Amino acid sequence: MGYPQLVAAGAGAIWVLCPPSPDLAGELANQGRLLRIDPAAGVQPVMRFGGLGDGSLAVGEGAVWITEPASASLTRYALGSGRVSVRQPFGAGRTPVLMAVGEGFVWVSLDGPRPVLAKVDPDTMKVVKAIPLASAGGVAVGAGRVWVSDPERGLVSALDPHAGRIVGGPARVGAGTAGLAVGEGSLWVLNWDRSLLTRVDLGPGRQVSAAVPAGSDAFDFAVGVGAVWVTNRTPGTVTRIDARSGQPSGPPTRVGEAPKGIAVLAGSAWVANSGSRSVTRLSPP
Repeated sequence: MGYPQLVAAGAGAIWVLCPPSPDLAGELANQGRLLRIDPAAGVQPVMRFGGLGDGSLAVGEGAVWITEPASASLTRYALGSGRVSVRQPFGAGRTPVLMAVGEGFVWVSLDGPRPVLAKVDPDTMKVVKAIPLASAGGVAVGAGRVWVSDPERGLVSALDPHAGRIVGGPARVGAGTAGLAVGEGSLWVLNWDRSLLTRVDLGPGRQVSAAVPAGSDAFDFAVGVGAVWVTNRTPGTVTRIDARSGQPSGPPTRVGEAPKGIAVLAGSAWVANSGSRSVTRLSPP
């Protein structure tokens, strides 16, 4: 299995990014891979990967996309041909933070002296527009909008994907680094600094529900099958929060060691356990 870190769902499969991992002798135990998991057919390595795996992984617009903060790079694995392309399209002094794909483009928040949201053409892999941000944080695409977080001011805003302008007022969700996801009729905000999950209404009013605990040491989350699924790295668990009530559904479920990435596909949540080098499939009760 290697050293699974990031997980994404798309094109009928689960995609797991496994960077190279050292063995006890300090040598590479594996060369690093991007894995494709078909829920029915099993695991298939599709691409070598030599990065750190601490960026983002997303699927859409005909490809699997990987960002690498250290090299400020963007990798595209084409779903049809299997061709791999690597570019550094973001410019000097800008580091990719988080990424989402949809509405015809790849969207990457970039940190630096002047934070921006990069709108990337999926065919040319060039930045076609850089939208200024107050601070770089989470990105999500859904309900015809691109959603971005401002972690310093604790705000989430919606952008028109074509005009690149803010639509409506921001939602106040609390300061701190946060990831975003759209699903089950809402926008969900996971505050990693405080391990809190907040639901935001997708309508123009941007109604914000009270934040709920997302388990200890929240790392990543995914939405689907009637729930929000949050990986808790240190305790080795996944916290399931009911999408209707916004409350935890029972105690956290123990998975493998040091769970990190998570995605939802085929009625299940798929968890990358980086410590135990495994992937766990969880189904709702």
